[in-house]
Amino acid sequence: MKRVNKTLAALLMSGLVFTAFTSCGTEDKKKAEEAANDQVEMHDGMHKDDQEAMHNQEGMHEDHGNMNSDQQTAALEFKDEATAETFKAYIALKDALVATDAAAAATAASTLADKAGDQEALKAAAQTIAQSEDVEAQRKAFVAITAAVSEMMNGALTSGEVYRQYCPMAFNNTGASWISDNKEIMNPYFGDKMLHCGAVKETIK
Repeated sequence: MKRVNKTLAALLMSGLVFTAFTSCGTEDKKKAEEAANDQVEMHDGMHKDDQEAMHNQEGMHEDHGNMNSDQQTAALEFKDEATAETFKAYIALKDALVATDAAAAATAASTLADKAGDQEALKAAAQTIAQSEDVEAQRKAFVAITAAVSEMMNGALTSGEVYRQYCPMAFNNTGASWISDNKEIMNPYFGDKMLHCGAVKETIK
């Protein structure tokens, strides 16, 4: 009888130990799963924060780029306001052609025609671009506009400098020039096809 009782007691103890072990294992597993979930949530949260930080940095970089452009424009001082406004419209047209944006080029050219005053050659070429939806035709007319603006810029500045830039490959290697307020080559005759094709040929002060 004692032997049976001992055996029964041993079985009961084993059952308790097994139950306790199973319960502990389940609890540990549950805790492990909760910890893993917390880590995933934390990682996702950090990832989102990193993305937001990167987005903010990109925005700051874009703002910084815009600020530099504004600074370059502000650094230029002209002998008269009419020339300043004409040159500003010319730069807007050049930038539209760099972006291969015919609609923006037409808008900028219309403004340039209004600012051209009694410069008939400049006004006529600007009106040609304003009435065109073909960016390649606009680029051809831009050559005449650049010639007029180059002549206009002689002795026009009292502070700062602009640059006559040249691409030898424009128009089937006949070459063409443009004026820029930035030394970096941004080609209005090719856009992103050959954005940086060209060189500074003259600094105008």
